[in-house]
Amino acid sequence: MRPRGRGPALTGDSSLTAPGAPGRTRWISLGTLCVAVLMTGMDNSIVTIALPTLSREFGGGMSALQWIVDSYTLVFAGLLLATGYLGDRVGRRRALVIGLVCFAVVSVLATRSTSLAQLITARAALGAAAALIFPATLAIIADLFREKQARSTAIAVWAASAGASIAIGPVVGGYLVEHFAWSSVFWINLPISVVAIAGCLALVPESYGSERPRFDVAGVLLSISGISLLVWVLIETPNFGWLSVQSIGGLVGATILLTLFIVHERRHANPVLDMSLFRSRQFSSGAIAICSAFFCLLGFVFITMLFFQAVQGYSPLETAVRVIPFAITAVAVAPLTALATTERRVRYTIAGGLALMAIGFALTWRLTESADYVTRILPAMAVIAAGLALVQGPATAAIMSAVPSGEAGSGSAVNDTTREIGGALGVAVLGSVVAHVYSTQVLADAASLPLGAAARAELQSSVIGGVRVIAAAPPELRPELQHVVQQGFVTAMHAANGAAVGAALFACVVVLIRMRTPYTGRHRQPSA
Repeated sequence: MRPRGRGPALTGDSSLTAPGAPGRTRWISLGTLCVAVLMTGMDNSIVTIALPTLSREFGGGMSALQWIVDSYTLVFAGLLLATGYLGDRVGRRRALVIGLVCFAVVSVLATRSTSLAQLITARAALGAAAALIFPATLAIIADLFREKQARSTAIAVWAASAGASIAIGPVVGGYLVEHFAWSSVFWINLPISVVAIAGCLALVPESYGSERPRFDVAGVLLSISGISLLVWVLIETPNFGWLSVQSIGGLVGATILLTLFIVHERRHANPVLDMSLFRSRQFSSGAIAICSAFFCLLGFVFITMLFFQAVQGYSPLETAVRVIPFAITAVAVAPLTALATTERRVRYTIAGGLALMAIGFALTWRLTESADYVTRILPAMAVIAAGLALVQGPATAAIMSAVPSGEAGSGSAVNDTTREIGGALGVAVLGSVVAHVYSTQVLADAASLPLGAAARAELQSSVIGGVRVIAAAPPELRPELQHVVQQGFVTAMHAANGAAVGAALFACVVVLIRMRTPYTGRHRQPSA
């Protein structure tokens, strides 16, 4: 029974979703939802190209740069399970519109930031707004497109928008930073939000999930605290040291919190996350694939934006232009995934995409500080983009196919949480690898150089700090310093991309083995 006070529920009899009904309206609705997806995805990566500018504006070392990026993805990931759960209860379109309004308001407030703390706080608030938006879009799509082929196509379009947005973010950010102030990377969210809000109110129908008489407060709190603590520890470990009390204590604390979350969810009648979903090989394999792909991708984007600007000396706009082929490749390849209409094809498409990503990261091992863009950098980026496009759509479809329509919001939240946790961990782990290797390499290579204590500390803090030291150094010392900084970062980048190769290959093997035999048990029905 539909609860009182709610708008018309979206049911199987709706003219928008009934099989054989005219499809134009729901495809237009899909376009509107993709606008919201593009905006939230862009904000995942739009500031990466502005990091050198923001570092000059606000100061801070490698950890600060990681927090500018990860404050968004951390809060985004921490809240997704709760907001997907909430959207099923209060209405998915309602949650989406509230999220879009909050996104617009916080974006305006972010432009007023005068310190690093204010900027990171604003980015965190944007992540909270995005957490309302993202799971609602996929849950609405799952309800709008109930036929298998139409749903696969719609999810492929959604996935193409989500994947392309990661590459479009730096392109848009590069143009804005080159021609306007750093605050323009937040102002751009305002007109996009207005368009998305108007489109949602006019074109997107409301839908609800299963009735849930009790709200899982403990599950929400445990999921947020456990995920947040884990990412915080991974980002700050290079500062504390892996064997420090803070690092070990934080990892133990995160493990305890996440274990308690799993135990609690298995016992709760109406959990935030139905743990029985993971018995489905399709669901769990899809989640692992998405998490691994975005672990590699966002870590790569974070590192590559620094490589282009701090090592190769490109301006933000020149960097943005060099990212465009990545977005074009991802968009061009994504529609091909709609051909994966059988379980076997889905399995091989996802595994093939992960293998391609691993090959692309391996190609980056050939890069030097003076690597040619066309012959060395572009091929690696194109292979990674093609791999991502092959992974995202089929893996998302596998996840959503295992979820009852009444729990589409929660299923979407799991899909989105794996994306954001993967991305946040990618920036945290791969960024930490870069920070550690760069600092160690520079410490050794610059040991004999005549530098003061303050300059030496800034040189080790990050590659951006190294660029500042080069600019302030005597002319006769600059060439040697530049070689030390550039070589140190390239060595660190190779190490981080090596870790990405391992992560992609591990997920590829898991998908090939685990997705082979689908789970045939019944998913537990939600409580009445």
